[in-house]
Amino acid sequence: MSCRKFVWVSLIGVMSLLCLCGIVVFTADPFYHYHKPWFGMPVVLYNEVYQTSGVARNFDYDSAIVGSSMTENFRASWFDEDFGWNTVKLSYEGARTDDLKAVLTEIFESEHPVKNIVLAVDDYQMVSDSSLQATDRPEYLYNANIFDDVNYLFNKDALQASVERIADGITGRKEDIDSAYNFSTKYEFSKEQVLKDAAPFRENITANPPTENAPQDAYIEQCEDNLNNLLPFIEEHPETQFIIIYSPYSILNWEKKVLAGTLEAQLYTDAYAIERFLSYDNVRVFYFQDEYDMITDLDMYMDTCHYVEEYNYYIEQCIKSGKNEVTKENYKERLEHMYEIAMSYDYEAVWE
Repeated sequence: MSCRKFVWVSLIGVMSLLCLCGIVVFTADPFYHYHKPWFGMPVVLYNEVYQTSGVARNFDYDSAIVGSSMTENFRASWFDEDFGWNTVKLSYEGARTDDLKAVLTEIFESEHPVKNIVLAVDDYQMVSDSSLQATDRPEYLYNANIFDDVNYLFNKDALQASVERIADGITGRKEDIDSAYNFSTKYEFSKEQVLKDAAPFRENITANPPTENAPQDAYIEQCEDNLNNLLPFIEEHPETQFIIIYSPYSILNWEKKVLAGTLEAQLYTDAYAIERFLSYDNVRVFYFQDEYDMITDLDMYMDTCHYVEEYNYYIEQCIKSGKNEVTKENYKERLEHMYEIAMSYDYEAVWE
């Protein structure tokens, strides 16, 4: 075989393999970038960063749960059964507001008439740089540029995931939409684990205490920038009801803020954000952070923030009943209550 012929045969072989790879990935579409599963393949959700945009774009729903890992133990079926919604869970571990903005963009640029968004807002999100991302997002999955889809269609990991999804279809694997990302059975929930998680920070801050507390308005500029990632969706979609959730972090999460001298600044920032949210008629806010019995039962946590599925169910039931909903008239009272709990709690008794 001549050298020229060998080169051509090799090129044709490589191109054929690439085309086959692209066809397999497009057909199986494990990240749901183009379509929902075909040929009876089950929905398997396991990678929030890579799959959430495709699910938001291509699945059928009229309501969505959006947020960080605080939303991972929700079950969409609870909302469907109690409210008659058709709900999809679009969790994003460690989400910053820039990540929430990316997810919300996918939701509202899809053709879904979205009636309800349950949006978990985390304290850390409002006090950090609004341009931060939880991790580097694969922008080729989040934009409409077909040319950079080569990063997906000819991707080794995407090909492997495609083969796995095809095998799932053949073996009859069950869909896991309702339990997607749920970590309730994967970790130990106990006081011991929470103390283990909190100890390094406590030891470090005790050895190197701040010289003074952060000013009350220390985070307002960051908060405003982060709100600018979220509020435009609320303003532009008055037909959609936004249900904002402030999650019940454990009491040791609040001890961190007391020790760091940021408690007052954090709560002032939360008050600022809640007031902005409540200025819209299509927003409801539910506040769980000062639920004393919940946040002090450390056996219900796996670290200082993440709690058992039962707490997620309780939150859903409160949305149903209206319990823990805050208004323009009472939200400051609830935040003052949180301040009192955080400042007066006997932390030393926990560590003993």
